[in-house]
Amino acid sequence: MEWIVAPDGFDAQCKSELNHLVQKARHNELDDWSSSPEGSLAQDDLLDQLPRKIHRSSSDALTDDERAWGIATKAIAGDSDKQVTVIPASEFYMPLMQQ
Repeated sequence: MEWIVAPDGFDAQCKSELNHLVQKARHNELDDWSSSPEGSLAQDDLLDQLPRKIHRSSSDALTDDERAWGIATKAIAGDSDKQVTVIPASEFYMPLMQQ
């Protein structure tokens, strides 16, 4: 179970270093990233995984789940999950497992 628990300060670090990108993704300013597998993966993480850390225990953590699901399904349909190595590829499936 320890591997699931974030180390002290992790959420705050995510917020201070990456929240500006989460906000850009939320406002559709990074939509052009979806033109590559790596960009789709980054955009997906910005809308799915990072809000869960930045807004832990808040309803804001789940605000972009539907959009992340859409990015993931489109990327998988376009075989983006087959164009990256196995660990990053598994990240495409995270939004689908949370539905």
